[in-house]
Amino acid sequence: MDTTASIYIDIRRESAANEEPKTLELNDSFFQSLDQDEIKGGQLVATYKTDRKDDFSIRIVSQLKGHVVVACDRCLNDLSIDVEAEDESVFDTTSEEETFYYTDEQHPNKFNLGWYFYEVVLTSLPIERKHEPEECDKSITQHILSEDI
Repeated sequence: MDTTASIYIDIRRESAANEEPKTLELNDSFFQSLDQDEIKGGQLVATYKTDRKDDFSIRIVSQLKGHVVVACDRCLNDLSIDVEAEDESVFDTTSEEETFYYTDEQHPNKFNLGWYFYEVVLTSLPIERKHEPEECDKSITQHILSEDI
């Protein structure tokens, strides 16, 4: 599935009442294509449904499940974290602030679900992202810690 081609939705056409939820796969290439450096990769299934609250607002209900790869805060090696996140957000399509973050020059009048999904995943991650002490790379942690972890 070509995630980058599927990630934009036309907010003027989307959101028909009683529409079935849609599913996207978010993989390593998806995370690498975003302008970010927090999440190195992963494999997630994103299910979402949109509807119009009124002529100027769109509601997105999403569920993301899978795992992402980030750097361990202690040894900086790859760390896989399970993700199970749900979100419901309403976006005002006339708000300059909201459309700035979720639209771009290459896709006018399209909502960037990719960046929205990225933010949902990022905010679901724990603040401290560390391996179990015995799983951290000892050759690295011995240089930054004065005692065993």
